[in-house]
Amino acid sequence: MARKGAGDGTVVNVAGYPQPGAYNGPLKTLPEGKIFHSLTYGKNIGMGSHAS
Repeated sequence: MARKGAGDGTVVNVAGYPQPGAYNGPLKTLPEGKIFHSLTYGKNIGMGSHAS
């Protein structure tokens, strides 16, 4: 089992889901406020709000 946040874990390898962005890639440089805002209010049409 991969535990390094490289986007190549069990869900990708076994279940066939698309590979997410790796934590050691572009996500690493995002400001904390941007991450918080995206998780709280969603991003684009594919990710709904979790504000409630």
